[in-house]
Amino acid sequence: MSLATILAEASSRNTTLLASYRTASRRLVSRTLTGLAATAIEQRRQLGEELTALQLGLVDQGVNLDYPVFPKETLPEAGADETKAILAWFRDMEAAERDLFLALAGQPGLEGDLAARLSAWAQQARKRASVASDHLDLLSLG
Repeated sequence: MSLATILAEASSRNTTLLASYRTASRRLVSRTLTGLAATAIEQRRQLGEELTALQLGLVDQGVNLDYPVFPKETLPEAGADETKAILAWFRDMEAAERDLFLALAGQPGLEGDLAARLSAWAQQARKRASVASDHLDLLSLG
């Protein structure tokens, strides 16, 4: 699969996740968690802009990577443990994105700037996954 195709898929998924994060921010009742969603929304908006710019200037490079299977891209249904389900969903989506960007960054032959950009996106996703996981842990203690 070409790098351009993978990045186009990532961009499409980012758009879907951005809309889902906005929906989640309206469903969450905790001010802390709506703040988490707002931060993720802003970071995802910026990621979308960067993905678009990268795709426009990309000299396509083939990569030896199967596109990973991602968790379901839609928010979990409302229920008794809705907040926990949304946080688990945030964590899982971000962890999958981290894995994708790390795998892409590690491809042999990528130019240094592109590999560094992919690594940075992986670290941002890792941080978002970690924050969601930390909030889940705190809810479990309560």
